[in-house]
Order: sequence, then structure tokens, then C-alpha cells
Amino acid sequence: MKNNDSPMLILSPFPTEENIKDGMLQRIYKIDNILNDKKRIYLELSFTKNIRIKQQNINNDVTVIKANIFFSLFFINKILKKTSSIYVHSIYNMRCLYFHNLKRNKIILDIHGAVPEELEFMGLKIKSLMMKIIEKKCFSAAYALIYVNKQMKYYYERKYINVNKKNNIIYPIIPQNLLTQNNINISSIRKDMHILEEQVILLYAGNLQKWQNFEKIVDYVERHDNKKIVFIVLSNDIITVKNIIKNKKIKQSRIVVESVPPEQLFKYYSIAHYGFIVRDDHILNKVACPTKMIEYLYYGLKPIVLSPYIGDFYEQQYERIDIYDDEVCLTPDKSAKNKILAEDLIKNVELYKILDWIR
Repeated sequence: MKNNDSPMLILSPFPTEENIKDGMLQRIYKIDNILNDKKRIYLELSFTKNIRIKQQNINNDVTVIKANIFFSLFFINKILKKTSSIYVHSIYNMRCLYFHNLKRNKIILDIHGAVPEELEFMGLKIKSLMMKIIEKKCFSAAYALIYVNKQMKYYYERKYINVNKKNNIIYPIIPQNLLTQNNINISSIRKDMHILEEQVILLYAGNLQKWQNFEKIVDYVERHDNKKIVFIVLSNDIITVKNIIKNKKIKQSRIVVESVPPEQLFKYYSIAHYGFIVRDDHILNKVACPTKMIEYLYYGLKPIVLSPYIGDFYEQQYERIDIYDDEVCLTPDKSAKNKILAEDLIKNVELYKILDWIR
């Protein structure tokens, strides 16, 4: 029988040192810190893996379970019966419970992004149609909804008429590595990287999914290849990055390619002046809150963009450069306005409501 002391079920992988570089896992880590006084069961389900159930006790309050959707059907039902609240990270994870009775559970849905639209953008039309059905059930079953920005909330208010009758808050995906470094010695960092004071640093942080448009980024750097420009790429896919760059007419001495843990990102952000976030004019990006966008703004970088319509930032008039505007003079200056925008965003988070919902 469920009571107030029953554990909370969290549908997502558990954040670890190995996976924390991923933006979604940083969000999960942040939420886990908010829930740290409650017993939690992390349930990671797979269609093809974990034929045998794997269970690990992280500490007295956290249990991580990996199971198979089909082979662990009765086991999953047993967990659902003993948990009062379910925190779902992304609609992707909700698909695993589509055929289960969820009326007895209080479901908090952290939307993260527009999943059916993302799959359609990737050309996966059948999967997109399936996720539209699942998304509709998610919004119907949810007790509370968490959006990453106002644009996402507006989008789902138009898509589903009953959204406003539920509990709603906006909680941006705030990177874990912010607010941890003080008294940064920028001159020392530049010296260690052999970068001159007068050089302008263009930064790209992220991986190479289709929507990142990395080829367009490299083309921009190729057009601006001169001794005043240094191009830094921070990515887990170093080999692919180097293969793309080697075919371009860019001096290798002005390129830095690294894979670094989140706690080391500040070194690169603190010395950079511009950050690439080259997204198409698509609903995916209009309702998104990319972690690297907040990082760029927080460290005073001016984003170099393909479309300016990224989350709520266009409405807030962030300082930016169009990727095709080659008339702009790139200078080694930071943006005070962008830094203020990011700081205000962090201050106005309504985390207390999440705690109220699970009591």
C-alpha cells in the first residue's frame, strides 16, 4: 500500500561521471539534487536490452534498475503499484509505460523537447507518428508539466486544449557547471593554450547531430580564416570533427579540438568571444533551451546563428551575429547584455513547486 514514504519512480538513466556530459543528463542531475531527501527508484527500460533485470543500490535513498519492457512486464507493474509519484524525463521515456495503467500514479512530465517533431525532422515519419500518439497520452495522464521556456508552453497550449488545467511551471535546462568558478585568470588560460591577447576566439561546444549544422560552422570559419581568428571545438566526437576540418582550407595552427568534462568548460568559455549555435528556423529550436546557449550567454559570448529564433532569447533581444553576415567585424569583446540575460534566467527558477508536487 502506497503512502507518503513510498519511493518516487524516475523514468530516465541515472546521472554518472560517464554520462554527465550529455545535456539531458545534466538536467536529470539537477532534478536529482532537488529530490535528494526522498527515496528514488531510477528505471531505465529498453525494448531490446536488459533481458535480465539489473539492480544497483547507489545509496540508502537511490536504487537504479535496468529492465526490458517486455520481459519485465510484471516487475514494472509491481514497481508502479508501490510508487506514488513518477517523474518522467522526456516523452521518450514515457513510451515504455504506454500500455500500463497510470491512473493511480501522480505523473510529473519534464518535457525537455518536442519529440514527434524531432523525429519527423530526422526523416523518421513512422516513429514520429507513434510518438504523437504517446505524447497525447502523456499530456492527458500528467498531473504536472515542466517546460524549458515560455515558447514551449505556448506551443503545447495551442496543441492540447487541457494544458492550462494542469500544474505548469517553466524550468530552463541550466548547466551544472555554471556558478562554480570565481577569479578566473583569463590571461593565464590564453597563455597555456598559446592564444594571443588580440586574437578572436570562435567556440563550438556540442556534438554533431544533423540539427547542429556543423558543416555550416566550418564553412564560416573557412571564410574567416586569418591570423586573428582561433576556432575551438569542444565535442565528444573528436575523430569526426577532425575529418571534417582536414578537408577545409583552415590553418591547423588556429584550431583547437578537445573533449572536456563539464567542470573544465569554464576555461574555454571564459576566453571565447563568439559561440556557434547554428539551428534551422524550425519548431524544434523555437521551443528549445540548449544548454550551450545558456553557457554562451552566461560567459558573455555573442552567438553566431542561422536562425535567431531559439527559445525565449529572441524575445529578450540577445546580442548575436548572423552566420551569413560576413560584413560584421569580429572583435575580441564580450557581451555584458547576454551575461545579464543568463543571470536573470537562473535567478527566476521556480524549483520549490516541484517539491510541492511530490509531497
